[in-house]
Amino acid sequence: MNLLSNSILDESALNDNPINNGRTLTTQAIWFRNDLRVYDNPALHQAMSVSATRQALENTRTIAVFCVFHKQWQHHDMAQCKQFFIKESLFALKLSLIELRVPLVVLDCPNFADAAKVLSAFCRKYGIHHLFANKEYEFNERQRDHHVAQKLAQQGIHSHWFDDQCILPPGSVLKADQTAYCVFTPFSKRWKEYAYQQGTPTLTVPTPQPAFECETPEWPDCLQQLLPVPANHYFEGGEASAQRRLSAFLKEGIEGYHLERDRPDLDVTSQLSAHLSIGTVSARDCLNRALEYQYGDLFAAQRGSSVWINELIWRDFYRHLLIHFPKLCQHRPFKDETEQVPWRNDAQAFNAWCQGKTGFPIVDAGMRQLQERGWMHNRVRMITAMFLTKHLLIDWRKGEQWFMQHLIDGDLASNNGGWQWSASTGTDAVPYFRIFNPITQSKKCDPEGDYIRRYVPELASLDQDSIHNPTALERQRLNYPEPMVDLSQARERALAAFKIASGNARTRKALTRKERTKKAQNSKTV
Repeated sequence: MNLLSNSILDESALNDNPINNGRTLTTQAIWFRNDLRVYDNPALHQAMSVSATRQALENTRTIAVFCVFHKQWQHHDMAQCKQFFIKESLFALKLSLIELRVPLVVLDCPNFADAAKVLSAFCRKYGIHHLFANKEYEFNERQRDHHVAQKLAQQGIHSHWFDDQCILPPGSVLKADQTAYCVFTPFSKRWKEYAYQQGTPTLTVPTPQPAFECETPEWPDCLQQLLPVPANHYFEGGEASAQRRLSAFLKEGIEGYHLERDRPDLDVTSQLSAHLSIGTVSARDCLNRALEYQYGDLFAAQRGSSVWINELIWRDFYRHLLIHFPKLCQHRPFKDETEQVPWRNDAQAFNAWCQGKTGFPIVDAGMRQLQERGWMHNRVRMITAMFLTKHLLIDWRKGEQWFMQHLIDGDLASNNGGWQWSASTGTDAVPYFRIFNPITQSKKCDPEGDYIRRYVPELASLDQDSIHNPTALERQRLNYPEPMVDLSQARERALAAFKIASGNARTRKALTRKERTKKAQNSKTV
């Protein structure tokens, strides 16, 4: 009988530790989240390893479960293309689990607040004794998991949690005084030392378990509603697709990555970010595969593989920061003084930026690529983000939200880290006085103008010089807008705004010191 057929599960045999043919029956679950793969999956590997060792004494079986947090996804601004990407990857995961003889149950769980109740009912129905899951590091997700663990513990169910999203777990890369690194370069140095000492092994696909009959209900309507393929479906979901993309990049792109990674007109980046964001490939696997190109030496000199590995370390860095500084999950800047930046509330300017109608071709190309593909080249993300926060002086949080609403690879740590870097509000951020000139950047990163021609087709007839900054006559003829700001004046406005914020912060600190001194003096007098 097909393992995932609609056979009826004998619930009378799922009482707590019943005896089945003289052997104790133990059922355990693997809760999939942002780890939709079977290769190098710590929670799945551990669950099925435990199951295998128990087979001689116990009748042990493993069931997989996935919760569709559809309302929470909306609250967290998850892009429709990413939601479909998750669904597509779930279908692929189901097929992989069939080979392991592990049934997959998909549950309707609208909000994180519902997780404890929904999973508790799931565990009762299937007689679960142990729940295995890989950790998530965002603040809301950690609260959810804490409540789930508490609820299950009340039922006598043990939960087991594993580090997976980072190559090195948060809290493992610390300064000598056991505090967090807030600057990337020393973090990266210590990260490499620790990775070299501890190793970063990947885990094999588990051995299939013995088949058993299990009822798996139809997938919930909230997931079925994601059936229509979105117009910007450029990335194929699933673990096999991720592995193909990784292999292709390692074969064709990694050697020259350090030379051409800032060229949006060339298809030279891995474009694995979408797969990493939902865990159809692990960052450890990416690291170890890339290390083969430098003979396992993490400290190799600058070359394509080492520069790409550096991007994986940046990814870890931003995730570690979420644990050490929860305010990053709460719409707050890392640098407290930048709370005082007088951001402009200009809805018309923001809308022009969103729609790719700023009059600056490289910015407009990036914003249109975002809407067309649900993805944007990383260099162009920096250019568009800095244009919004510096030249338009619009709050970085509005841009961060817009990106999350449209990016197939949108995740809090990387998106927030990138935006705060560009806005000069984050840890190790670009200094506020360093402001990208979009025209200069355009000429440097898209020298022939091919990227602009691809996404701003009205400018396709212009030569490689004019396309970066068309003349007024060319703009009028091609129905392309005038530049919405004067770059020099906008730069001066941004510098003045950040200086005001810095001055206000110094004043507040001085007043705070004065108040502390006064209180100390009063206490001595008393």
